[in-house]
Amino acid sequence: MTTRPAILARFPTWSLTTFPANSSSLPQVSNGSFYPVVLPMTCMEGAYHNPRYASLGENVVRLSGRGAVASWSPTGLGVASGHDYLHRGFYDALFNHDVRLLGPATTAGKLMLFTDGRSSDGSLRFGDLLDTYVLLGDPATSIGVPKAQLSITATGPTDLLTQGDPVTYTITYSNASPVRVQGVALTATLPAGLTDLAWQGDLPALVQRPGDPYTWDLAELLPGATGHVTITGRVSWDITAASLPFSAEMSISSRWTESDYSDNRAGPLIATVAPADLYLKQSVEPTGAVRPDQYVTFTLIYIDDGPGAAGGIRLELPLPVALDDVHVSESGPALTARPGATYAWDVAPMRRGDVGRLVLSGRIPAVVDLQTAVWTIAASITTTWVDPDPANNTSDPATLTVSMGDIWEPDDTQAQAQRVTAPLRQQPHTCYPLGDQDWTVFRAEAGATYLIRTANLSGDGDTLLFLRDAGGALLAKNDDFTPGAPWSQIIWNAPESGDYYLMVTSYLSNAGFGYDLEILPLDRTYLPLTVIPGQS
Repeated sequence: MTTRPAILARFPTWSLTTFPANSSSLPQVSNGSFYPVVLPMTCMEGAYHNPRYASLGENVVRLSGRGAVASWSPTGLGVASGHDYLHRGFYDALFNHDVRLLGPATTAGKLMLFTDGRSSDGSLRFGDLLDTYVLLGDPATSIGVPKAQLSITATGPTDLLTQGDPVTYTITYSNASPVRVQGVALTATLPAGLTDLAWQGDLPALVQRPGDPYTWDLAELLPGATGHVTITGRVSWDITAASLPFSAEMSISSRWTESDYSDNRAGPLIATVAPADLYLKQSVEPTGAVRPDQYVTFTLIYIDDGPGAAGGIRLELPLPVALDDVHVSESGPALTARPGATYAWDVAPMRRGDVGRLVLSGRIPAVVDLQTAVWTIAASITTTWVDPDPANNTSDPATLTVSMGDIWEPDDTQAQAQRVTAPLRQQPHTCYPLGDQDWTVFRAEAGATYLIRTANLSGDGDTLLFLRDAGGALLAKNDDFTPGAPWSQIIWNAPESGDYYLMVTSYLSNAGFGYDLEILPLDRTYLPLTVIPGQS
């Protein structure tokens, strides 16, 4: 059996003496097909066991075609403060926990009395009520609680958006049922790329919960009531492609059972945020062959060609080595050098049509490893936002060939030998390209002894050292001064005064390294040479 919407009844009568079985008042009960469940709180209201007369609860249930479908009543004495636990547990199960069967609802009432009706020492108060409160009726009766009918609708942006644009969502919610719906919750799940959020509602009782997503609590929504919430914000400049889709959903819920849940959700409301189109152009001066210690200039021009804006922009100029004496100038969106990156910058957000320009100049280091003798350079610009054409985010590559000869070039033959004077210490040279020969001429004095050596080899350098007279005759040579040591050394006594020639080249195919040449007369003491990186 299922009760009709009028589910509860209360008679303003105390004790068992008011409604005897033959009471003339009983025929006046005319509730028709609306059968309530009676929950009296008065003593002896359900004294069904007394054979002399029927109790009030019994009389109401036994009325034919009228009266109550059931009565949950005390069969003995009690106090209202104890009955209160039973009733609160019953109502909590019915209205807050969707218990719809009469028997389980009465059990929930007794459980509340058993758990909450205790003294400070833990002893149970009103424990007799667990036995004396009795249900006269079918515990499988389905209680006909009125159903709620909540609904929600929402509107959002319809125009094409870009970063920084304002966004507004409007929520309308209502209660179309005759029920005063308690425990109403509104939820707005908003796009991840939304910032500067604010809201306003027209019902003062609406209370926002902390956290995300937006959730509001409404203690009660009256029958026929309608409310509105307006949410405002802006598209974040930090929005990323991972934030898509730019979508919002709204929902309404309560503790009440509803007849139709199909209109408890609105959305998704999907808006389109315009993509960016970053474009980069690079130029290099000079082009072609350059030499160590020569200045080069890189110019980067970058544009947002729309239709949308861009944030999270990174600009990179990947050079194979760090330049010396670097100078940077810029115009357009501000640049911030990225920590730990040699030539990389964070670029301030760019709107459609924004143009930036960066000019970087610097000197090629005096000594460059072989593997960097040919530089292929392509600058790039990227964004964390959507850019559907990544092909124009990287510049056309520029090629620089670094002719890595040292400042003494040309010195590739005996006739081109560069004159030096002993003692000579730490004269820097490079061995490049493959097969390079560095010739040096110095004047030696008869009878003097000379220490001639290469030192401070870079990379995997390995030298060969030759000593010749003015006629080209070989006087001495050395590969490795000690086994496994890549530098070379000759100790030689000059037989007569005159010009003598030194030639340094690389061992086998090793090339593209730097070294120092030293010519030291041995009529004095030379302490061991220690070079600290970065010092000379």
